[in-house]
Amino acid sequence: MKRSITFVELAVSITLLVVIILGVSAFDVASKRFLRSSETRTTVLNEMTFVLDHLHRNVLEGAGDINNPGLDYTAPDLTINQEAGSVVYTFDLAQNQIRFRNQAGNLQTLTQRFVPDPDSGFIVAIEDGGVRITGMAIRFDPGSAQQDEFANPLATLVDVTGNRTVYFFPLSHSWR
Repeated sequence: MKRSITFVELAVSITLLVVIILGVSAFDVASKRFLRSSETRTTVLNEMTFVLDHLHRNVLEGAGDINNPGLDYTAPDLTINQEAGSVVYTFDLAQNQIRFRNQAGNLQTLTQRFVPDPDSGFIVAIEDGGVRITGMAIRFDPGSAQQDEFANPLATLVDVTGNRTVYFFPLSHSWR
């Protein structure tokens, strides 16, 4: 006697197939969302690293003395006097930009994602011959009201003690 597939067996197998397809689809959607959020977080962290490294490298080259300081901050510009001339960083919160002007006067936009830290605000100060920066932050989309950490991540200055400040000191500064 020939045995054939019953309707119940067909329905069960189709149901199992649908469950497997839905599971694979959900996994695919979740992995794409994770990849997208990882890419935006990486972009924000890379930009923050680039800006801090750029600033650190130029502050190290600052040169001055008591009569002609190597560092000067007059909002929104941080001027660093170097042997080859002065460089200027402009911290423009209105346009969410940090711009850099080199000795030749060429202007470069370092980031267009600059925002103040929501917890501490943004402060630049010259202290003890160095520059203190508090509350610098980079947001993936600074113009968006969306505060979702996955879609619009925020990178801030925070050390292991919870301090939101970074200090940079020039190598060649005379106190005479």
